[in-house]
Amino acid sequence: MCKNEYDFVKQLYHNIFGTAPTLTQIQMDTEKLQNKSTSKVGLIQNVLLSEEILAKLNQTNTSKIPEFSVLNRLINILKLDRKDCINELYCELFDGKLEQNEFKNHARLLDSDLSKFEIYKSFINSSEFSDQFNHHSSLNCLILIRRIMKLPDEEFIHEAYQECLDREPDSWGFNYYSEYLNNGIDRIEIIREILSSNETKEKLYSRTEKRDKPLQDIEISYSSKQLKFRKDVETLLKKHNFPFETNMIFKGGGLGDFVQTTPIAKALKAKYPEYPVVVAFKGGYEFKSVLEDHPYIDAMIDCRANDLSFSEIEKSLEGLVENIFDVLYVSRAYGSLKNSQFADDNYWHYEFFPSSICRIDDFNMHVCDVMLHSLGLEQYADCNDVLVTPDEVPEKIPGDYVVVCNSVGSFQGQLKEWTNEEWDELIKWLNSIGIIPVQLGTKSDKLLHSSVMDLRGTTTLRQAAGYLKLSRGYIGVEGGLFHLSKAVGAPAVVIFSSTFSNCLAYPDTYVVTKNICRPCLWNSYWLEAKCIRG
Repeated sequence: MCKNEYDFVKQLYHNIFGTAPTLTQIQMDTEKLQNKSTSKVGLIQNVLLSEEILAKLNQTNTSKIPEFSVLNRLINILKLDRKDCINELYCELFDGKLEQNEFKNHARLLDSDLSKFEIYKSFINSSEFSDQFNHHSSLNCLILIRRIMKLPDEEFIHEAYQECLDREPDSWGFNYYSEYLNNGIDRIEIIREILSSNETKEKLYSRTEKRDKPLQDIEISYSSKQLKFRKDVETLLKKHNFPFETNMIFKGGGLGDFVQTTPIAKALKAKYPEYPVVVAFKGGYEFKSVLEDHPYIDAMIDCRANDLSFSEIEKSLEGLVENIFDVLYVSRAYGSLKNSQFADDNYWHYEFFPSSICRIDDFNMHVCDVMLHSLGLEQYADCNDVLVTPDEVPEKIPGDYVVVCNSVGSFQGQLKEWTNEEWDELIKWLNSIGIIPVQLGTKSDKLLHSSVMDLRGTTTLRQAAGYLKLSRGYIGVEGGLFHLSKAVGAPAVVIFSSTFSNCLAYPDTYVVTKNICRPCLWNSYWLEAKCIRG
């Protein structure tokens, strides 16, 4: 499915109706263009003559129809008397004033018994209407700008972005130009500034560097790594017979990050039950098994070997899947789905991740809920929906036990650790009440105490999940095993120090913290694993 055809359909519906088309409309009309069963001009005519628009043209109340839309303009034109209606219809549909000789050609319409709606249809079906798209007037751009200039402030900014940059304004840009308007700066200066931006220059360059070829023949230029990744995705989609509407989640990070992805998958399955969910992961390859045999995830793609940035991956997937979700904390959707207002308002957190983690507690909500709110999926899942399918344990532990952990597998994780003295006291107490302390993790993790049952390096991640599910609970620092315990329903007592309990603890987590300082994520001290207080 060609991206330029996909964008054409989206923009067509946006301009005519003032709203985005449904996913079904996009797919059907894009396939018609791809299969050459209709041309772009034919599609314009079909939409303008569709039952939907003809029904709307009979409406008298236009309060719910966007003022900038072609539909709103047509409804108002059809309210005019017969002569003015024909003249205005011509101006609207043919981008120009009806000259005297041309008006004579349409005089028969005035003398006929045709209704204004039938005259409208005759204009749309005329060869003159279709021919104009092959002969673009030099005035079209000026006419477009004049139309935008008449819109209310908010619609003006949205339309300026759509027409100049082919996208909705981000929250920063919207607020920036709203302030311009509030300060009395002329609208033409805003148009000039947008058209002079680096983004516009990049878009113009990318669209004109092959200007010797017709637009429909321009192909996206991929690097060898992008081509390999694109081929891998194509192979997977064909193997599983996945449709274009497949939802792809892009995620990296550690074990906890992979577990926190699962509510996103659940929400997508709940909202779009007929469409597959695929997780593309970059980094954390050793943690991918926690997402295997998952009820909400249909397949996974390893991006590790390709060494691509997210923007390169997103570009590589153009035309293969409809929507890609870049899941950080404040997350973004790329494709036909519109990002939530929450995502736009907090774009800074997304743009400057991971440095922005130091302010993630400002939201005072769990990071999973931040992700869901960013993608407009909060009504379909929440942080309690983290889920992992555990494997059977190699050997059951006789008696009651808890899983203990003081490691998160990273250099900076040292700042999360409890002291040896504190662990010594806790483990002695557990033994005194007949609870077996079991240490899971990697072989390189430091042994917490000589009396723990040492299972370090002896289990897979999903076997570790199995041990957690059968345990009395988890006691340890905030890290991957803690999130794994929640994903299998085990209670947890969690020690928080350098990370935020208000956005990483779940509602049923027992939090242990001294609250002696604000967590110190992603400053120079954190990167060196040094306490900011010395």
